[in-house]
Amino acid sequence: MKPSKFVISTNFTKDPGGEETRHIASFLRERGAKVWVLSDDPGLPFSEEEGIGILPPERVGEMDLVIVLGGDGTILSGARRLHKYKVPLLGINLGHLGFLTGSEKEECEEALRQILAGRYREEERIMLRGRILREDGSEATVFTGLNDAVITRGAFSRMLSISVKVNGRVMDYFQADGMIVATPTGSTGYNLSAGGPIVVPYARGILITPICPRSLTMRSIVVSETDEINFEVMPETMGQKTPELMLTVDGQQGYPIVPGDQVFIGVDPVGIRLIHMEDTTFFDTLRKKMFKE
Repeated sequence: MKPSKFVISTNFTKDPGGEETRHIASFLRERGAKVWVLSDDPGLPFSEEEGIGILPPERVGEMDLVIVLGGDGTILSGARRLHKYKVPLLGINLGHLGFLTGSEKEECEEALRQILAGRYREEERIMLRGRILREDGSEATVFTGLNDAVITRGAFSRMLSISVKVNGRVMDYFQADGMIVATPTGSTGYNLSAGGPIVVPYARGILITPICPRSLTMRSIVVSETDEINFEVMPETMGQKTPELMLTVDGQQGYPIVPGDQVFIGVDPVGIRLIHMEDTTFFDTLRKKMFKE
């Protein structure tokens, strides 16, 4: 497919004057493409006279491709916000690591030439979908994430006792500082720092990794994309103070939980499609970004 309708989703803290946004829009327009900037803010410094219209989020499904300008954090927030529209995302790195992006800023013109010519590949990535149920049975929230969902302690330093079930059957009871549920995309994030494995991002599975477990035999476990994971932090006993707990999604959204609440996490029915160049692989990115070859 040769895309012709693009919308640019810009992190304006990385591109404060919109100059990179204008540069990319101009490059695409000169080659016959139509370009919009994604925003529900009509006050952005772009105009129809420049050939850059403002596109509201509800019209993203009409586009051929979303260009995300920023870093990995911008891709993560963009994926949560836009995956439901089923339009592929190309990340152009204006940040530091850029592990999820498909192109660096300095290479973006060549990347866009290849995309306009239809020379690119799409990677389907799974996303997490979860919900929090309060002890009284009420549903507190529903969330999605591209990288991970993490249960951690608040101010208190002692370990948590966490019951983990898969498809309603007890897997184990963990004593740890917290638990990570990660997608293969998120395997190179907090999961890796906690001792979990690196998994190719196009794999179909969910990683469960304890954070600083009490027992050295507690290791990461990979379950199927069809499985549902259920966490419950067990109440403290013997008069101990109830710990402060937080469920964090992609390191960007936080939800307070208390012992007795249950967290259910599985795979969202709708994934995200990330654009990469034909001549690059995940292992190229791994060597360049992580192993610093």
